[in-house]
Amino acid sequence: MISQYCSILASNYGRLVIFSSPKGITRIIFSDEKLEERENHHTFLCRSELIDYFDGRLKSFSVNVDVSQHTSFHQSVWNTLKSIPYGTTCSYMDIARKLNNEKAIRAVGRANGANPIPFIIPCHRVIGSDGSLTGYAWGLEMKRKLLSMENPVNFPLQQSLF
Repeated sequence: MISQYCSILASNYGRLVIFSSPKGITRIIFSDEKLEERENHHTFLCRSELIDYFDGRLKSFSVNVDVSQHTSFHQSVWNTLKSIPYGTTCSYMDIARKLNNEKAIRAVGRANGANPIPFIIPCHRVIGSDGSLTGYAWGLEMKRKLLSMENPVNFPLQQSLF
């Protein structure tokens, strides 16, 4: 898939590069690579919404995403992830159940890990059935920070210090 547009956001979490097709956001990555920005309305809106999200002013994203190049199973998992409300979490099993296929729990985990559009598709809100923080592409500390930002009562950042 070729992402035709790109926007850069320097955030407190790192330097994000936002890619888009004409249809919507295709991926978001952390990168220090020198890239030439070529914005479209999707990357512009996404950057603006991410700024508001990181500042705690945005609870739900409106930017379009374009995951049309991915499998229908991945798309169904990611659509389900988008329904997890801000400040809450669910387990991989919960996602598998919502897809009416409890046996797909490992496939749900793989699809979660393959999410190309973090934050917008909130894969960080998926935790283990026992409440533990499980894998995250950018590390458990980043996952803990995002969950703490969204819900400091249930995920106090101080836990990571002890």
